Amino acid sequence: MSAVITPKHLFESTHGQTSNGQKLSGMLFMVTKGTSLERGTTELVDLTTKQFIPCLVDGFIPKYHKVKVLITEWNYIFDSVNGYRYLEFQLDSVFTERSEESILRRHILSQNILYQSLQHVFYVPNHKLSCATAKRIDLAGQIYAISSLFALPDIRSHFYLQLVRDQQCVTIQFSGKDCEKFHRYFRIGSLHCFRNLSIISVSGSDMLSFDSNASNCVITPIQYQEITIKPNHPTYPLTVTEVYEDPVKFTGSITRVIDALFGIYELENKLILCLFHYMNYSPDRPFRLGTRLCIFQFHATKLSTSLHTSHLLNLWQVQNDCPMLIACQNTSIEIKSFAPHYTVPTEPIQSIKLKHMVYMDIVMHQTNFIQLMQQLEIYATLQYKFSNTTDLDEEALLKAFESIRKHALGIMEPCQIDSEGFLRHNEVCQVVTCGKNVMLNSYPDLKNVKSNLEDKLVPYSLDLAGENHMYEQNKVFIQRALFDNEFVLLGRVDMVHDGRIVLVDNSSRILLITTKNIEVGAIYICIRARLFREDLSTVNMETREVVRPDCTYLSCDGSDLYAVYRPQQTTFQIQQDISSIVVDRFVCDRLVETYQQRFYVVHVITTFPIEVMRQHENVMENRVIAVLYSLQGPQSKPISIDAGKRIILVTNNRNQSLKFNRQLQLDRWCVILGLIQPGSNENKTTFFLSEKLHEIYPIIMTTKQTANTIQLRAIASDLPQSTATTATNIIEPVYNISQLTTEALYSDPKDMEKGKHFYIKPANITGIIVSKHFSKGFAEDLVSDKEAEEAYHAFGIGTAKSNRNIQVQLRQLDGLETIVIYIDSPTQHYPLGLVTGAHVTFRNLLRKHGRHSAYRFHCITNSESTFEVETTIAPENDVINKEDIPVIVFSQLHSELVDGIEREDTIFKVCCYIRSVILLRLKWYCITCKSIVRNGNCYYMCESGQQIFLASAYIELSDSKACGNANVDGERLVFQILNLNERQCEALKQVVYQYGEIYYEGWRTPEQTKYNKEEEEEEKEYKAKEKIGYQLRDICNKAKSRGNVWIYAKRQFEKKQELLQRLRKVKMSDKNCTLTTWEFEKIKLKVIETEEIDAITLSYEYLLKSLHDFMNQ
Repeated sequence: MSAVITPKHLFESTHGQTSNGQKLSGMLFMVTKGTSLERGTTELVDLTTKQFIPCLVDGFIPKYHKVKVLITEWNYIFDSVNGYRYLEFQLDSVFTERSEESILRRHILSQNILYQSLQHVFYVPNHKLSCATAKRIDLAGQIYAISSLFALPDIRSHFYLQLVRDQQCVTIQFSGKDCEKFHRYFRIGSLHCFRNLSIISVSGSDMLSFDSNASNCVITPIQYQEITIKPNHPTYPLTVTEVYEDPVKFTGSITRVIDALFGIYELENKLILCLFHYMNYSPDRPFRLGTRLCIFQFHATKLSTSLHTSHLLNLWQVQNDCPMLIACQNTSIEIKSFAPHYTVPTEPIQSIKLKHMVYMDIVMHQTNFIQLMQQLEIYATLQYKFSNTTDLDEEALLKAFESIRKHALGIMEPCQIDSEGFLRHNEVCQVVTCGKNVMLNSYPDLKNVKSNLEDKLVPYSLDLAGENHMYEQNKVFIQRALFDNEFVLLGRVDMVHDGRIVLVDNSSRILLITTKNIEVGAIYICIRARLFREDLSTVNMETREVVRPDCTYLSCDGSDLYAVYRPQQTTFQIQQDISSIVVDRFVCDRLVETYQQRFYVVHVITTFPIEVMRQHENVMENRVIAVLYSLQGPQSKPISIDAGKRIILVTNNRNQSLKFNRQLQLDRWCVILGLIQPGSNENKTTFFLSEKLHEIYPIIMTTKQTANTIQLRAIASDLPQSTATTATNIIEPVYNISQLTTEALYSDPKDMEKGKHFYIKPANITGIIVSKHFSKGFAEDLVSDKEAEEAYHAFGIGTAKSNRNIQVQLRQLDGLETIVIYIDSPTQHYPLGLVTGAHVTFRNLLRKHGRHSAYRFHCITNSESTFEVETTIAPENDVINKEDIPVIVFSQLHSELVDGIEREDTIFKVCCYIRSVILLRLKWYCITCKSIVRNGNCYYMCESGQQIFLASAYIELSDSKACGNANVDGERLVFQILNLNERQCEALKQVVYQYGEIYYEGWRTPEQTKYNKEEEEEEKEYKAKEKIGYQLRDICNKAKSRGNVWIYAKRQFEKKQELLQRLRKVKMSDKNCTLTTWEFEKIKLKVIETEEIDAITLSYEYLLKSLHDFMNQ
């Protein structure tokens, strides 16, 4: 005789097991009231201890509720990790005491006997089905659909089933007491006859109701054919729906448990099954590997992603476009068999706590299938990208999950899985609202993002007004790729050991520059970004090899960054307006401090760049100047420090304190804990910050109350404002270029250092970058090219080549005024973000006086100079304010030249025409090896992406009264002067691309030009005529017939000379005699911009000016 055990023995076991011949004794019980288990759960109760184990059964027979049974074949599943235990068995293995037949077989026999005792006259589902009011009817039919058991808290349990015959369906509602016992009793496709069904109305539909007075009986197909159909009564029609096919079903075995918590399984190694919205599925009783299921009334779709990788599909280990079966409130599942062996449902190892938190959050928001998949993609992304990040716990990732969901999915309408959805399922399904394909949002890892954007890199060059093309040969070659929200770019901001900011995930990292004061450790979504790659390559003159240091970084404006998680930190707030008062100290009523832990308030007034300290190998250091104030609590003792004392705060990578740089930005206020240690000298002015000893908290300066902040109050000083400095005038102002080039802002000559032409006071300048070039350093470096390259690779220091500087041309935001800035930074990070079109603010620049003009100067950076990139997005419309630009004539410039008057270094405009093109030079150039490009190849066969087109011209201008010569540089301006259309420009560039370089010299006679001397030049002329329609000399002659244009220009100054030295010898012909005379050299100009003249407007303006002059006589 086999041994008999009870649930008590299973509870005492520490592992799962199978029956192995043992019988399990207990009482079958169906949960019908609120307990620790949901209603509709089958239990096996120990008759002695009353302990119960939930069961996963293939059905339930109502009359065996609270009946003692013996189970011969069963599986006991116990998982201590996930915290569940349950039983698996089938009704055919359940016996009552002293019975040799299972309860399932006995029930079938009893149902057959019951049918013999019934009258075989029933209604059947039919479109004419109706009955008299207040009468009960008998109904027979085949079960077509069974809804989920709706047993939510505070809601009466109920479910629905539909009977069908000849494609006509009638709905029956089961509700009220003990209806849970009937839910697992019915099966799709089985035949039943019901007696004494009542009529009810639910959601506008008339249907039948099974109550305590009703009964049902299972019948066979033969018995179903033998019943007598009652005639219909037309007094009370019922709602009858039509179905056009048999119930959709799929039978298969579970071949993989993907995610038991969310009900994700693999069937037959090819289909994915989602049971999340199947209300009768319980994550506490998941299906195991090998369990065979028959699924009715499901939805089929495909789960896809774009070209980028789906972290969810990777987590599930399935391919893109994987087919899925989705269960909804209309779905029924029958268990055909259980796996005969014991296994615990296993799935990929993940953060169990995080997954349960996400599960509860998704359940609370009642999401449909598409929303579920999108949220699981977010979860899988966070799991992949940041699971190895030690300082991000589950709470932090859950906050990031909620923020990303809000950003990506917006406000989600809750999916109400209720009876209404079942009754109207033929019209629309509330769970599955998609078609045959669900496209997941893409959250690619940074490695794929970088690779994708690198494939899109194209040469980046803007020809902005005011750009100086004279040094185009040394131009920094830049490539750019745009990212514009085609996928979600998600990453965590971190700081590397050398102080640079990077965007990271578990796959890769990329340098990041942004205009926003981002927080280290926070997770951000980049809505729009730009990937830049600057070419720092050089040619090793000894080995003739090209060295290509990598300079690739991501640029994102602050408005395009969306924070999904920020590290929690204490934040202070000052609601007072302290801009006009002299602060003595600050007071905080909530401050609790000890002698060892004192708080101080600092206001950063000057920042310096991060530098490598040569005397300390591999040490990166940064300094800021701040104003120090004491912070006292209600019971604090006075601190003996000078109010408004200026101090130096030093951070370095040795003390792991470089991360404080993000908080110690210019004009930022913050609270520092432990700045002055007990017993130390309180009068010292330099403090070295350490991550272990100090903490920094931000201060919000706003007059509005902010939640979760600690309030500070400023105590004003007794000193008069005339002798002290307020918070507003302590920061040096920022000037635009036009302000710096006016005489009013020039330093007094006494403030100028003699011999070196430097102004004492540094300048803060803002503007837009119009060009960027490399230039030779001011002094020979003490390091070799190899050492410079190693420093760049290790810390991003310098330009990867010794004795090489960066020269940028900064232009007024709304004007044509420009200034040249030389960036000499062999011990500082390579300046990222200084690309054409970027709006940049430079601080602490040295101004150096021009050699040949008292009105010209350029700027140089030093160890104290910094810059801030306001944006790297070039202006769409480069609007230039030209109203204030003075109009002059050439005779005025000639008079100034004769009189020795030196015009200010300002831009003026002249109405003139092109008298002749003296010199035109066009060529393709390789900026890596500094050689001509011919037929796409340079001397060292460098990559084609580093080739640029150079154009320059030297022209003679005239306003009909006097003349002047002008230099024109740059493709845009030269082609404007030549008056070529876009097609002609491209054709001419193709001709030059074939030959490398062509030029035209207009001051020689045709017999003297090189075109007639060299066959190659003749061939170039022929090719130009073939592609453009003109020869090169025709193009230059055609430019002379253009007519008057506005020329915006500057004087080109040369070294000061005596008056006689400015004369030049010229020969004149008079009556066949040659006369020699002298004349002043021609005015030399630098063309900044050109503009077409509106003749009508110009005439109208001249007329108004003449009338104005006449009236004033």
